[in-house]
Amino acid sequence: MSKNGKSPGTHSIVAKREATSREQEILNRHQVRKESANVGPRVKLNGSGDFTLEGGLNNLGLDAPLFLETFATANNDAAFLMFKQIWSLANMAKPSKAEAAVNGMMALIRGIGPRDEVEAMLALHLTAVHMATMESARRMGAAETLAQMEFAERGFLRLCRTFAMQIEALKKYRHSGEQRVTVEHVHVHQGGQAIVGSIHQGVGE
Repeated sequence: MSKNGKSPGTHSIVAKREATSREQEILNRHQVRKESANVGPRVKLNGSGDFTLEGGLNNLGLDAPLFLETFATANNDAAFLMFKQIWSLANMAKPSKAEAAVNGMMALIRGIGPRDEVEAMLALHLTAVHMATMESARRMGAAETLAQMEFAERGFLRLCRTFAMQIEALKKYRHSGEQRVTVEHVHVHQGGQAIVGSIHQGVGE
């Protein structure tokens, strides 16, 4: 008992421990990912799609270029068009949480790492389809009748297929301009002969 007649409170003490090798590997990977992340300014919505940038680099004139780089473009009109589309989608999904949704979607687009306007549009499509997919999953889980569940499930499956197709489209577009060169090494030992081409061997040969 304490002096005031009340039982002392209980306190739990958690002993410090060293990170396991697996945990340290994850932490190291996270640090590398954090340092190499394509970071851009956060957006502060002022209403009706108007916004200010809060990257803290305005004094260096870097917030605007970093914002444009989110959409892999140097064109203000193109960047603002895609931003308006993000804002409209986020505002329809959760009007009261539009700002957080906008910044989250922009972070996902930066994570995809578009290299030009086409890839930026595909990244925007992927982000939009992801949001719709998760909304369909939520509706499927909240369904109260079999008909509601089946309707939500059909939409969910279609969106999943669309997402996978868009991933393939992005990969195909990114690799469309790459050239592949195959180098083959042929080792010829002393007294041997090297043959390049197809070899056909018949019976008895």
